[in-house]
Formats: sequence, C-alpha cells, structure tokens
Amino acid sequence: MEHPKIWIVDNDPIDSQIIKEMLEINELAKDVRLFHSNQEVLEEMNNSSKVPEIIITENRTQQVNGWKLMEVARKKFQNTKNTSFHMVSNALTNTDLRAFKSSNLLKSLSKKPLRLDDLLGMVKD
Repeated sequence: MEHPKIWIVDNDPIDSQIIKEMLEINELAKDVRLFHSNQEVLEEMNNSSKVPEIIITENRTQQVNGWKLMEVARKKFQNTKNTSFHMVSNALTNTDLRAFKSSNLLKSLSKKPLRLDDLLGMVKD
C-alpha cells in the first residue's frame, strides 16, 4: 500500500500534529486528516462514501472511545473492511491489553508517544 489515506484521532492537537508530521516527513502518507474525537470520525463516515485505509485512534476520547468506534464502524459501514484500526493511549491497562488480545479488529495497541517504528508498523501492516 503506497501512501495510504490515514485518519488520526486524538484530543491533544499537539500529539496528532506530531504524528501527522512524522508520517509526512518520512513519506509514509500524504493524505492525513486530523480529528479531535471518535464521534467526529463517525460523523465523517456518515457523510463520506470513502473511508481511509488506516485509522489511528486514541482509546479515551470524549463520548465515543476507540473500542466503540471500531465496533460501530464495522457494524454500520460495510466499506471499512479494508480499514485497519490502530489504537494509542497515554496509559495501557490490563483491561486494554486483554481486549486487544481478543480483538480481531484492532491491528496494534501502542503507548504514547509514538515512535517512527510504531508508525512504520502501522503503515506496512
């Protein structure tokens, strides 16, 4: 997959901007959109026929967490079959790790701050 379309969800604009710049500087992606909440992503999916190849979501955003975003997106939008979900968090709990191990939707679970090798793994997946 060369230069995938990526949506980044993070309620911290600095974190999301850093991820975006890392992706662009390292020529891993050219079409990167930033969202402040998972609810915004669901609304965008309602208004668009195209979804990205990769969604990097923060687990704990207001209204809809990352787990709920994946569940709703897969049930509601058939065109997410080719979308890979990756979750990031400031703190990973045992509950998060157990949920990740049992999830067939989530491709990776990473602790912030993301490193370049984290992003390479997400894009090359």
